[in-house]
Amino acid sequence: MEWIIGTVLVLWIIGKLSSGKSKSNPAKARGAGNTEPQIGFRVKTVEQTDWQSGGPKSRKEFDIAQWESELRSVWSGDPLAVTFTYHGHRRQVQVREVLHHPSGHVFMLGHCSYRDEYRYFDLAKLDTMILMKSKRYDAYDWLIRVLGEDAVMGMELVL
Repeated sequence: MEWIIGTVLVLWIIGKLSSGKSKSNPAKARGAGNTEPQIGFRVKTVEQTDWQSGGPKSRKEFDIAQWESELRSVWSGDPLAVTFTYHGHRRQVQVREVLHHPSGHVFMLGHCSYRDEYRYFDLAKLDTMILMKSKRYDAYDWLIRVLGEDAVMGMELVL
């Protein structure tokens, strides 16, 4: 492990020294008789190389602003206190809004006490049922309770 850290440190120093030489005297570095290789490196992730080559966007590069602009609010109102498990963590959320995405996914937006910030939660990714007022609901039943049966019937849902 120590030799890996040492190797990375040496490569970093060589990269800094070689980039420092080219910046201090660019004419010398580009000279015809100069055969000294310019050593430097830059770490690229797969996502960066895909993006630069015009390939498909990765999940990490997904444009959040574009995604949010596609959401359609189907309910908003007084906060609803709900509890559920999401990605293995118990969440207590004050739901302020329910949003529908054209893909069919339904999200609740609310203040999460676990993260102490407003977050989106995909109803299709809940680990447990939703607890509201000491009663448990699956995602579909909770939507009917909040939105009403007529509103849910007209939506394409991924739950």
